[in-house]
Amino acid sequence: QQQQQQQQQQRCLPRSETHHAGAEGGAPQQPPPQQPGGHQEYLAPPWRDPHPFAPYVLCAGFAHGRDVLSMPRDSRIISLTEGVPTVIGRQHQMGFFEGILGHDSKYLIYVSRAHIQVAPVHGCPGAFEVRNLSANPVIVGERQAARDEIVTARLPAAVQFLAASGEPGRPMTYLRLDFEGCPPVAAAAAACAGGHHHLSSLQEED
Repeated sequence: QQQQQQQQQQRCLPRSETHHAGAEGGAPQQPPPQQPGGHQEYLAPPWRDPHPFAPYVLCAGFAHGRDVLSMPRDSRIISLTEGVPTVIGRQHQMGFFEGILGHDSKYLIYVSRAHIQVAPVHGCPGAFEVRNLSANPVIVGERQAARDEIVTARLPAAVQFLAASGEPGRPMTYLRLDFEGCPPVAAAAAACAGGHHHLSSLQEED
C-alpha cells in the first residue's frame, strides 16, 4: 500500500519536477515567455518601409556612430503619404530608430513617441510643413524649431534630431533624415520651385 501511494504521488508531480531539459534524450525546453512587468528587454522588430517606391520619403543620411549608408535602403526610409500628414516617432515607425541608431544607443531616449509631423504643401510638389511635436528641438534645413513650431521645407532639405552635447547651449546632431523624391517627382518639384520664388527653401510659418 505504501508503494502504491508513492507511485500515485509521483504521477501527481508537475512535469518540470520529473523531466529536465535535455535529460535522457529529451528535447531542450524553451524558456517560458516573459510575463508583463518582467525585466526582459524589449527589442523592436526590424523596420522595412511598406512603400519604398513612394514619391517622397525621408531617408536616414547620418546617424551618430553608425554606417547608415551600408544599410538596406528600405530599412532607412520612411515613406510620406501623399495628401495627408505623416507623424514620425518611435511609436509610429516601430523598429526604425532602433535599427538606425542601434538598440543600445543612448540617443534613443531623445526620440519621442511622436517627434515630428510632416505635411505636404498643397499645390507645390516637394514642399512640406514640418511641425516639431517633441520637447526636444529639431533643425529643418538651417532653422531650429522648438516644440509646436512649424517650418516649411522644400527638396532638397533635411531634418536634424538634436541631443545634449555636454556643452551648454550647443546641442549635437545624432540623426539626420533627408527629404528625397523619385526622379520624375524631383523634376516636378524643381519646376514648382522655379514658379514660386516667394517660397523660400526654409521658412518659419506665422
